[in-house]
Amino acid sequence: MNKIRGQASLIMIVLIIIIFIIIGLFLLVSSFTTEETEYYNIYAHDLLVSVMRTKTGYQNPCETVSDTIYCSMTRVDRQCRYSEDESIRKSCRAVADEVAPGLISKVLATKPNLDYYMTIQAEDPEHLGGETISYGNPDVAGRGKTWTANERVLRYQTNLQIQLILAPV
Repeated sequence: MNKIRGQASLIMIVLIIIIFIIIGLFLLVSSFTTEETEYYNIYAHDLLVSVMRTKTGYQNPCETVSDTIYCSMTRVDRQCRYSEDESIRKSCRAVADEVAPGLISKVLATKPNLDYYMTIQAEDPEHLGGETISYGNPDVAGRGKTWTANERVLRYQTNLQIQLILAPV
């Protein structure tokens, strides 16, 4: 009777060890099979969200990059004051043209094999006269292998659609 209990306990311990080995192998193999496309799609989306939420150093209406881009599309004559020196004033468009491409280029400097193209347009193009703002290399959109991130800046009067396209150089 004690022999049977001892053998049953030994078999259960061996089965539990085998199950843990199988789970470990499954997790190990699945960590190596992350596709490049999935990685770069996530990278593009995270890059776009990070850039849109970055503080510009200017006061309202240009506190973040998304605020600045919205201001440059909807309030063309509006001026942004620099937080540290309020005598420095620039148009929303000038701040957007300075900050957004600079941030993206700075981040992509860590990945020198990537190029980008970003477009910003109103959801209702007729509302703003069909204006589109673009930054980066327009040839990126025509390349075969690209990764795209889309975001919307939601505001009361006009929503903006922002698209960031990454491609290998």
